Amino acid sequence: GYACLSVPGDTADVLARYAHAAAHMSADVIVRLCGDTPLLSPEVVTKLILCREWAKADYAYLAPEWGDGFDCGVFTRAALNRAHAEATRPSDREHVEPYLRRPESGFHTVMLPCPYDLSWLRGSVDTESDLHRVERLLQSALDVGMGPQPDWRALAALCQRQPLHKNAMLGKPLNGAYVAQVAA
Repeated sequence: GYACLSVPGDTADVLARYAHAAAHMSADVIVRLCGDTPLLSPEVVTKLILCREWAKADYAYLAPEWGDGFDCGVFTRAALNRAHAEATRPSDREHVEPYLRRPESGFHTVMLPCPYDLSWLRGSVDTESDLHRVERLLQSALDVGMGPQPDWRALAALCQRQPLHKNAMLGKPLNGAYVAQVAA
């Protein structure tokens, strides 16, 4: 089953909030989807779930070639609980998945590769200008008949056919807020 639970708590300790929410659920596997990734394709999420299951991994994540704003992760409740107990870096607490991905943490991880290099793709909505960029892209998708929910392949193809969209994404750093926090 699926469940959604709003959990109050420290906005800088999202890892604790996830662990607290998981304690109220019966699921053994958690799919992390972020509100700032409106272009994430259900197909990609499904593939990531199957990838984790097939590899019997603690944690599955997308390769960076998927681009920014298509982020999601799939991890076991046990991995989440262990990460919550062990992670101490502020960036690990605020962003949930970095500790799971770190080799020295000892988790069995698997990465879902992207069949194309879409690392230039930016679909994350962190600022008002990001929102306008995504709105323009989706309006273009509607204008060419892709419908209201184009998948990642259609969006990448649209950006290739209409370079204005791709050019608006170029030069924007991948996970810029996270990189800045780690650097600090």
